[in-house]
Amino acid sequence: MAWPPPERPRLRALAWLGALLLMLTMLAGPPVQRTQEARVLETAREMLGHGWHDWLIPHLNGRIRLEKPPLAYWLAAAAFKIGGVNEGAGRVPFVLVGWATLIITWSTARRLFGGRAAFYAAAGLLSSMMFARHARLAETDILATCFVTAAIACIFRGGEEGSSPLWLWLSLSGVMIGLAILAKGPPAVFALIFLLAFAGATKDWRMVLRWFTSGAPLLAAAVSGPWFLYVKSTIGLRTMQDEVEIGVRGMEHTGTFLQYIPDTLRGVAPWTALTILGIVLAIRRWREDARLRGAVVWFGAIIVPLCFGGQRQFHYLFPAMPALAVLTGWMIDRMLERDVPQWELARMLFVASVIVMLTSALALPVTGWKVRGGVLPVDWLAMALCAMSAATSLLLLRGPLARATFAFAIAAAVGMTVLTQAWMPSLRRSNPRDIAAAVRAVGPGPYCFYGEKLSLPLVFYMKQVMPQLLTAQELSAAVQRNPDLIVIAQSKSGVSPPPVPQGLERAAEINSDDQTFELYRVRR
Repeated sequence: MAWPPPERPRLRALAWLGALLLMLTMLAGPPVQRTQEARVLETAREMLGHGWHDWLIPHLNGRIRLEKPPLAYWLAAAAFKIGGVNEGAGRVPFVLVGWATLIITWSTARRLFGGRAAFYAAAGLLSSMMFARHARLAETDILATCFVTAAIACIFRGGEEGSSPLWLWLSLSGVMIGLAILAKGPPAVFALIFLLAFAGATKDWRMVLRWFTSGAPLLAAAVSGPWFLYVKSTIGLRTMQDEVEIGVRGMEHTGTFLQYIPDTLRGVAPWTALTILGIVLAIRRWREDARLRGAVVWFGAIIVPLCFGGQRQFHYLFPAMPALAVLTGWMIDRMLERDVPQWELARMLFVASVIVMLTSALALPVTGWKVRGGVLPVDWLAMALCAMSAATSLLLLRGPLARATFAFAIAAAVGMTVLTQAWMPSLRRSNPRDIAAAVRAVGPGPYCFYGEKLSLPLVFYMKQVMPQLLTAQELSAAVQRNPDLIVIAQSKSGVSPPPVPQGLERAAEINSDDQTFELYRVRR
C-alpha cells in the first residue's frame, strides 16, 4: 500500500475534516495569557452592543485602538455574537483561517512538486511548533500569514506557463494583499517583495507589468483603502504612523537578526533537521530547478525584510512557515525515493528526528516538576502520547520508510496539539481566569488599575473596562467619585506601582508566576 494513500476525493475530504477537528481540539482550554491575544479579544468584546462607528474606530479598555487594522477585531466580535464572549468562540475564526492556510500550502506544493510532497508540506505545517501554537490564537499573525501565502500562491499561478486566465490570478493576489493590509498592515509588503524577487529570479519582468495592468493594485486599495480613509477623515492617522515608526526603529522589541536562526529552528520542530537540509539542497539546485528557485525566493522574500526590521519577535516568522513547509514536503518526497542514494542523509536525519521526539517525550514530567514543583497527570498523558507515537515510528522503520514517515507525520500533529494546548499551559502556576475570580471575590467593583502596568488578559476575563490611573491625584479623584472602587496595583519585572493615597487599605494580594496584584479599597 502506498503511504500516504493515493488521493481520492473522499479520502482528501476526510483528511481535511480530520485536520480541522484536530485544530479545534481543546481550543478553549488554554487561558488567554498573551497580551497580543488579549488585545484582539478585548477590543472585539468592546465592539459588542455599539454602532458601526465603534466597529470602524475600535476601542481597547475604553481607549481608541488603531495600532493595528481592524479585521481581527471584526472576526472575533462576529464570533462573540454567535458563540458568546469566551476565548473558545473568539478563537474559532482564526482556526478556520489557519485551516485555509493549510489548504493553500497543500495546493501550492501540489502544483510545484506533486501530491506526496503536498501531503507532507501540509502535515509538516500542521505539526510544526509555531503553527500548532499560534494558529490557534486569536491574533493577527495567522491572518497575515494566510493572506500573504494566498497572494504569493496567486502570483505563482500568474507566472506559470500556460496558466489561464493570468489576469484573474494576478487580480486575486491584489485582493489578498488588501486583506493582508486589513489584517496586520506591514506584512502585506512580503507579497510585493516576492513579486519583484520572483520576476528577477526568472528574468521575466513582464510579470510585474502584468500584475499592475491586471488591476491588482486597485483591488488591494479598494479592499483596504476605505477603512483608512474613514479613520483619516474622523480622527487622523497619527497613531498608525507611530506604530509603523516603532516597527522600523525597533523601540519595543529590539534584538539582532541572528535570533531568527534559533527561532526558525524552534518554529519548524519536529521537522527541523529535514527543513534545514531542504533549504540547503534547494539552494544548491537553484539553477537547475525553477520550482525550487521559486520556493527559495518565497522564503527569502519574508526572512530578509524581517532581518532588516527594527523589531524582532518569534511570531514575526509566522508568514515564512508555509514556504518552509513546502521545502520540507519536497525534501521528504525526495527522501522517499529509494532509488536515489544521495538522499541517505535525509533518511538518517529523519531517524534522528524520531529519536529526539522520543527522548523529549520522556523529559516532559521532569520539566513539569522543575518548572511548577510537581508532576501533573497531563505530564504523563503528554509523555505517553508523544513516546508512543515516536516508538511506533521507530518500529515501522523496520518496514517501508514511507509507512514510518506517514505515521510520524500523523503522530507529530497529534502530539504537538497536546503539547501546545494542554501541557505548555499547565506550566503556568496561575492564570488570568483564576486571578479574575480572586479579584471578584474582593468585591463587585468597579475596578481600575493604578500605575504603569495593567493586565489586558485580566481585563478580558473581568469583561468590563478597567481604567488605568497613573497618578495619586487621578486615583484620589476617582475614589471620591466612587467610594466602592477597587484599585489593582500590578507589579511586574521589577516595576512597582506608586504609593497609594491615604484612606485606602490593602484588601488582597494575588501572586502570579511573574507578577503581583495588590488590591486596595476605601478603608472601612
